[in-house]
Amino acid sequence: MQVSAVGSATGYEAGITWEKTLNKTDFLRLIAVQLQYQNPLEPMKDTEFITQLAQFTVLEQLYEMVEQQRYASFIQAQGLIGKEVTAVVGKETVTGTVEAVRLQGSDIILRVGGREVPWTGLREIRQPLDSGTS
Repeated sequence: MQVSAVGSATGYEAGITWEKTLNKTDFLRLIAVQLQYQNPLEPMKDTEFITQLAQFTVLEQLYEMVEQQRYASFIQAQGLIGKEVTAVVGKETVTGTVEAVRLQGSDIILRVGGREVPWTGLREIRQPLDSGTS
């Protein structure tokens, strides 16, 4: 007799989303839970706790640096407004004038000729051709 599964509880089916990274709030929760459930007869050594706090500090500083870099790149991308660019989107090459720049999550998106172009797809940046000269 063959038996088939009635149902399975994957994260997606159960409405759970799984993230691949921990943020600083998750890290603090882990430390708090670890302290809450530690064995009182064998508490965490001071050096272990200090090491974890140092790791948290490094994580927080790294996160701040990434955020600063993201905004610096966004400000830099705003300087492209009005410039002629060539970019690759998928397998297509897009050429035109940058009309706008926006942040979408952690990505910088340019609007070129009405198309959405990721900042990472840029291949060439040029001064616009002056139509007033012959």
